[in-house]
Amino acid sequence: MQQQVPIRNYVVFFISVFALTIGWSSLKPRLFPEPAKPGAFWPVDAPRADQAVLVARMIAAGNAADAVAQSAIGPIPGRAALSPWPYQTASRNEQDQAVVRMVASQIGDSSAGPALLAAAVHLNNKVIARHAAAAQPAQEFTLGGPGQHLTATLTTQGAGVRELILNDFPAADKYGLPVTKDGKPMPVTLLPRVEGVAPAFSIFHYSRPDDDKERPLDTLGQLKWTVVKNDAPREMVFAADVPEFGLRVIKTFTLKPGEYHLGLTVRIERTGAGNGTKFRYQLAGGRALPIEGEWYATTFRNTMVGLLSKSGSLYRLWNDNVSLSRLGGSDRYRRDDKKLLYAAVAVQYFASAIAVDDLDAEGKKLPGDKTGFLEFVRATVEGTTDPKLPMLDDVTVRAIAEPVDPTADAPVEHRYVLYHGPVKVRQLQRLPGSDAVAPELVERYADSLQLASLTDYGNFGLWTDVIIKFTNLIHRLLGWLHAVFPAGISIMLVTVIVRGMMFPISRRQAASMQKMQEKMQKLGPEMKEIEKKYKDDFLMKQQAQRELYRKHNVNPAAGLGGCLMLFMQMPIFMGLYFALQESVFFRLDSFLWIRNLAAPDMLAWWGESIPWISKPDGLGGFLYLGPYFNLLPVVGAVLIFMQQKLSMPAEMSEEQRQQASIMKYMTGVMAIMFYRVPAGLSLYFICSSIWGLTERKLVKKMLANEAAKPVPPKQKSQQQQAPGKLAAWWAQVLRDASKK
Repeated sequence: MQQQVPIRNYVVFFISVFALTIGWSSLKPRLFPEPAKPGAFWPVDAPRADQAVLVARMIAAGNAADAVAQSAIGPIPGRAALSPWPYQTASRNEQDQAVVRMVASQIGDSSAGPALLAAAVHLNNKVIARHAAAAQPAQEFTLGGPGQHLTATLTTQGAGVRELILNDFPAADKYGLPVTKDGKPMPVTLLPRVEGVAPAFSIFHYSRPDDDKERPLDTLGQLKWTVVKNDAPREMVFAADVPEFGLRVIKTFTLKPGEYHLGLTVRIERTGAGNGTKFRYQLAGGRALPIEGEWYATTFRNTMVGLLSKSGSLYRLWNDNVSLSRLGGSDRYRRDDKKLLYAAVAVQYFASAIAVDDLDAEGKKLPGDKTGFLEFVRATVEGTTDPKLPMLDDVTVRAIAEPVDPTADAPVEHRYVLYHGPVKVRQLQRLPGSDAVAPELVERYADSLQLASLTDYGNFGLWTDVIIKFTNLIHRLLGWLHAVFPAGISIMLVTVIVRGMMFPISRRQAASMQKMQEKMQKLGPEMKEIEKKYKDDFLMKQQAQRELYRKHNVNPAAGLGGCLMLFMQMPIFMGLYFALQESVFFRLDSFLWIRNLAAPDMLAWWGESIPWISKPDGLGGFLYLGPYFNLLPVVGAVLIFMQQKLSMPAEMSEEQRQQASIMKYMTGVMAIMFYRVPAGLSLYFICSSIWGLTERKLVKKMLANEAAKPVPPKQKSQQQQAPGKLAAWWAQVLRDASKK
């Protein structure tokens, strides 16, 4: 008899193999370190003198105006022409440090030649001097401010936006609670300061404009630009020279009263002979947009790109930061035969967008060939990433213009609208009093610049159009009600209006279900007999039950609810959901104990130390509920359970009991899934459930009264006219619904 090997031996074997594999993977790099691999661009096989020449040539390629360096540079026999220093492989600071190290390694080598060594020392000193200049603090200027919608802080570093504040909207923290200072609400800082990086809307240019796949140089983004005109708080003009191209780049920022955008004009002028090479630049977008309510948010940081075809069809390309973090960025969205309209970064309620301006400086419409200069757009991940919490990673958009070749008498000018405001741009129409925005400006944002597609867009044809229409309808309805009533009451009134409009149909549906339950109750004894008789034969039991239903004209599916009401209410449910997700007017609006109707009700704090439930590292998990106990979702789940319980017939078949059991479990699952929904949406579900329970009792009473009345004999008047086609169709729909 063959002896069996104990299972524990297999377990020990696999654990040992696993431990050895892990241990070897950890020890191998230490025991047998791989030799450092030189960069592919550096010819390590060249003599030291040739390497010294190569260092100087590459440095000089990025400093074409340096006469001392150029005079010491000679050709290397047998070697092809060298490209400029490969900026795409490292940051500017890292490149400069590498230059200093390589140059220093050649100093003292007599074979390099005195002239070349002098040039190396000279260039080394230039690098040090440039770093000293870069260490000087940048100047800052403010556009807008109190009394205007925006406050933008501009900086000479990169001639970009260091910070941007939305003055008319209060800020919320990572828990979704108001941010206050000295008891006063603080405004939303849409573009916060991020130290150590180029500011938002910086420009970066390419060393080889014909190759748009390489990374651009960060020279213009790190450079301290010259202030050409200071007309703050309305206008600022900055300029920077690009000597290797013989060009000057001028950036003009404007902010007019009443506007939710910065105007940006990029003007490229020819200042020297140059070499005829075209110039290509990249305009970086906003970054570090704040995520409010991290623990309950379903929308984090998204990027969107809008394109318009020649036929007038609009395309919106959307990416969330989780997918961008996983893929390392988006595809390169090229214009091809379309026109790139905008590139935006958006959080749940607000957006920062680069849009191509369609008007000139005098407000006149620009021709199409003046607005199609963007060649492609790409979304990128910024800063450090967290593999465990990718939804918190930062992203931005980068718009790349087509190569241009300005002449001395024909500069090139590109105009942009840098929009900053609600992601649902039409909500600007509802701002009251001094915060009001001109209707024509809102229409320009929404229609001319196509920024309405930031939210009102989808790929499901007619269904998408229906949802968008209902969402906008709910926005308007909530706006009208909110002008008179508190926000919480407005949501309740929406429930009453919606359910009241549906009452004629829902009453018939409820009556149909009530009648079906009564029939099922009468069939209870016969159902039990069938189950007892065919308990071991499932097919015969099903057939017998169907015959019984057919005999007594019973549709058991109607007992679990028909689909007519669900289908009719679906656009309204989804419209309300999206409206509450987009509305900047219900966020941070309080009601009862609720401090933010756009967030969960947060009745009580239970901490952030419960594993899987409230610890921050559980964010994104199915069981993660957050650091607060929310009462409204629990109340809503209980009411839904009560509705389901009351809608079930007293006598049910085995299949119906199974379905009822599944629905109980599904109620629990839905309670977890909807635990972190906005309190405003929970209010709607609670009010709708209470309406349904009340309606059920009312219908039951109505049926009892109808049953008690004597039925009069039917008499047909000679003058009665036949119903019209529409009335006949509607009557047939109601009859069909009552049979379900």
